[in-house]
Amino acid sequence: MFSFLFLSAEKTYSQTKTLLGIVSDSLNTPLENANVLAKSLTEKPAIKFAIADNKGRFKIELQKGVPYEISVSYIGYKEQIFKLDGISCPENLNFKL
Repeated sequence: MFSFLFLSAEKTYSQTKTLLGIVSDSLNTPLENANVLAKSLTEKPAIKFAIADNKGRFKIELQKGVPYEISVSYIGYKEQIFKLDGISCPENLNFKL
């Protein structure tokens, strides 16, 4: 039973990719509480989200091999959108609003 659970957890873990980044303004000031949305571009759209911490850092778990549209927004700033093709997903993605 333990072997089955261990192998299942390993399979699940290997199907996700962690995307880390920092949201800041043009003066490199971190934007606390910035919204980061990742919308799946497949036929079964799913939305994942994160809110930047007090240093502008965010972390989102994405499915490997799935294309996403990442949008970052903050009150008073223009929204920024970035597309990930699902094949070459960067580990770090920083945004300047």
